Amino acid sequence: MVKKLLQSITLFSILFSLANSIYLHTKSYKNEYCLQKTIDADDNIRLSYLITGDSDEEKVDARLFDPNNNPIFERKSESGGEYKHKASESGVYRLCFFVPKPGDNYISLEYFTDYEKGHTLDMAKDRKLSIYLLSFF
Repeated sequence: MVKKLLQSITLFSILFSLANSIYLHTKSYKNEYCLQKTIDADDNIRLSYLITGDSDEEKVDARLFDPNNNPIFERKSESGGEYKHKASESGVYRLCFFVPKPGDNYISLEYFTDYEKGHTLDMAKDRKLSIYLLSFF
Protein backbone atom coordinates (compact mmCIF):
# COMPACT_ATOMS: atom_id res chain seq x y z
CA MET A 1 0.00 0.00 0.00
CA VAL A 2 2.86 2.40 0.83
CA LYS A 3 4.51 1.60 -2.50
CA LYS A 4 1.29 2.41 -4.39
CA LEU A 5 0.90 5.63 -2.44
CA LEU A 6 4.46 6.73 -3.25
CA GLN A 7 3.98 5.88 -6.93
CA SER A 8 0.72 7.84 -7.00
CA ILE A 9 2.26 10.86 -5.32
CA THR A 10 5.21 10.76 -7.72
CA LEU A 11 2.89 10.58 -10.74
CA PHE A 12 0.73 13.39 -9.36
CA SER A 13 3.85 15.54 -8.80
CA ILE A 14 4.96 15.01 -12.39
CA LEU A 15 1.53 15.89 -13.77
CA PHE A 16 1.27 18.92 -11.49
CA SER A 17 4.67 20.17 -12.62
CA LEU A 18 3.57 19.93 -16.26
CA ALA A 19 0.72 22.32 -15.57
CA ASN A 20 2.85 24.89 -13.75
CA SER A 21 5.82 27.00 -14.63
CA ILE A 22 9.44 25.93 -14.46
CA TYR A 23 11.55 27.58 -11.77
CA LEU A 24 15.25 27.88 -12.65
CA HIS A 25 17.85 29.01 -10.09
CA THR A 26 20.92 30.37 -11.89
CA LYS A 27 23.80 30.50 -9.42
CA SER A 28 26.53 31.56 -11.81
CA TYR A 29 26.66 34.26 -14.42
CA LYS A 30 28.04 34.43 -17.93
CA ASN A 31 26.54 30.98 -18.49
CA GLU A 32 23.81 29.93 -20.85
CA TYR A 33 20.95 27.82 -19.47
CA CYS A 34 19.02 25.90 -22.13
CA LEU A 35 15.93 23.71 -22.33
CA GLN A 36 14.91 21.76 -25.39
CA LYS A 37 11.63 20.34 -26.55
CA THR A 38 10.55 18.25 -29.53
CA ILE A 39 7.74 20.10 -31.26
CA ASP A 40 5.55 19.12 -34.22
CA ALA A 41 5.07 21.35 -37.24
CA ASP A 42 2.03 23.66 -37.07
CA ASP A 43 1.85 23.51 -33.27
CA ASN A 44 1.87 26.83 -31.42
CA ILE A 45 4.84 27.41 -29.13
CA ARG A 46 4.07 29.53 -26.08
CA LEU A 47 6.81 31.08 -23.99
CA SER A 48 6.77 33.47 -21.05
CA TYR A 49 9.48 34.23 -18.51
CA LEU A 50 10.27 36.49 -15.58
CA ILE A 51 13.58 36.95 -13.76
CA THR A 52 14.02 37.98 -10.14
CA GLY A 53 17.12 38.16 -8.02
CA ASP A 54 19.29 40.17 -5.69
CA SER A 55 18.26 43.53 -7.15
CA ASP A 56 15.33 45.05 -8.99
CA GLU A 57 17.40 45.41 -12.14
CA GLU A 58 18.02 41.74 -12.94
CA LYS A 59 18.12 41.14 -16.69
CA VAL A 60 18.70 38.15 -18.97
CA ASP A 61 19.07 37.49 -22.66
CA ALA A 62 16.52 35.00 -24.01
CA ARG A 63 16.68 33.13 -27.32
CA LEU A 64 14.55 30.44 -28.95
CA PHE A 65 16.12 28.34 -31.73
CA ASP A 66 14.41 26.25 -34.40
CA PRO A 67 15.56 22.68 -35.26
CA ASN A 68 18.16 24.12 -37.67
CA ASN A 69 19.65 26.20 -34.83
CA ASN A 70 18.36 29.46 -36.33
CA PRO A 71 17.12 32.01 -33.77
CA ILE A 72 13.38 32.69 -34.08
CA PHE A 73 13.06 34.79 -30.92
CA GLU A 74 15.70 36.93 -29.25
CA ARG A 75 15.47 39.51 -26.47
CA LYS A 76 18.46 41.12 -24.77
CA SER A 77 18.71 42.58 -21.30
CA GLU A 78 15.08 42.19 -20.25
CA SER A 79 13.54 41.17 -16.93
CA GLY A 80 10.71 39.25 -18.60
CA GLY A 81 8.86 38.61 -21.79
CA GLU A 82 6.29 36.63 -23.75
CA TYR A 83 6.33 35.07 -27.18
CA LYS A 84 4.01 32.95 -29.30
CA HIS A 85 5.13 31.25 -32.52
CA LYS A 86 3.69 28.68 -34.91
CA ALA A 87 6.29 25.97 -35.54
CA SER A 88 7.10 25.79 -39.24
CA GLU A 89 8.79 22.40 -38.99
CA SER A 90 8.99 19.45 -36.64
CA GLY A 91 12.09 18.94 -34.55
CA VAL A 92 13.93 19.96 -31.40
CA TYR A 93 13.45 23.61 -30.42
CA ARG A 94 15.90 25.04 -27.89
CA LEU A 95 15.17 27.86 -25.42
CA CYS A 96 18.24 29.52 -23.85
CA PHE A 97 18.79 32.16 -21.19
CA PHE A 98 22.08 33.98 -20.71
CA VAL A 99 22.71 35.65 -17.34
CA PRO A 100 25.21 38.52 -17.84
CA LYS A 101 25.68 39.76 -14.25
CA PRO A 102 26.71 38.07 -10.98
CA GLY A 103 24.25 37.24 -8.22
CA ASP A 104 21.58 34.69 -7.46
CA ASN A 105 18.91 34.85 -10.15
CA TYR A 106 15.62 33.02 -10.44
CA ILE A 107 13.89 32.56 -13.77
CA SER A 108 10.27 31.50 -13.70
CA LEU A 109 9.13 30.34 -17.11
CA GLU A 110 6.48 28.53 -19.07
CA TYR A 111 7.53 26.80 -22.29
CA PHE A 112 4.80 24.65 -23.82
CA THR A 113 2.77 24.02 -26.95
CA ASP A 114 -0.97 23.96 -27.57
CA TYR A 115 -0.72 20.20 -28.10
CA GLU A 116 0.88 19.69 -24.65
CA LYS A 117 -1.55 22.01 -22.93
CA GLY A 118 -4.47 20.07 -24.37
CA HIS A 119 -3.13 16.77 -23.03
CA THR A 120 -2.48 18.25 -19.58
CA LEU A 121 -6.01 19.65 -19.43
CA ASP A 122 -7.49 16.31 -20.57
CA MET A 123 -5.65 14.50 -17.76
CA ALA A 124 -6.89 17.03 -15.20
CA LYS A 125 -10.50 16.68 -16.41
CA ASP A 126 -10.32 12.89 -16.09
CA ARG A 127 -10.06 13.12 -12.26
CA LYS A 128 -9.20 9.44 -11.90
CA LEU A 129 -5.81 10.32 -10.49
CA SER A 130 -7.26 12.70 -7.88
CA ILE A 131 -9.86 10.18 -6.72
CA TYR A 132 -7.20 7.47 -6.52
CA LEU A 133 -4.96 9.66 -4.37
CA LEU A 134 -7.77 10.75 -2.08
CA SER A 135 -8.75 7.15 -1.41
CA PHE A 136 -5.50 6.66 0.56
CA PHE A 137 -6.10 9.53 2.98
